[in-house]
Amino acid sequence: MTVTMWEVRAADGHLEQLLAWLLPRLAESAQVYRSAAGEPRVVVLDPTGEVTERLAGVPAGLVARPAHAWQFEAVGNGSAGTPHLGSEQQGSGQQDSGHQSSEQQGSEQQGSERAGQ
Repeated sequence: MTVTMWEVRAADGHLEQLLAWLLPRLAESAQVYRSAAGEPRVVVLDPTGEVTERLAGVPAGLVARPAHAWQFEAVGNGSAGTPHLGSEQQGSGQQDSGHQSSEQQGSEQQGSERAGQ
């Protein structure tokens, strides 16, 4: 799956107007984020890939510079057939039958000490 990330810096004092302009133009599946601090920015994550066409006519007065867009491919989420980061660690939470937990070792040690008394 390819996702388009579209980012633009709003002109000073125009973040809300920019959001009002772009929100109705996006696909329902698009996710929109605005910066929490610093320069006023808007980021759109669009799984349809249509964001660059849908937002091609941003009014110049709403943006401080032209928008940027990048294409990203999913790395994986653990679903079948998709590589998953850390898949080589599968089963690492299970104990090997030849190894004991520290609790098991402590219980056996206490038992042998009692037997020697």
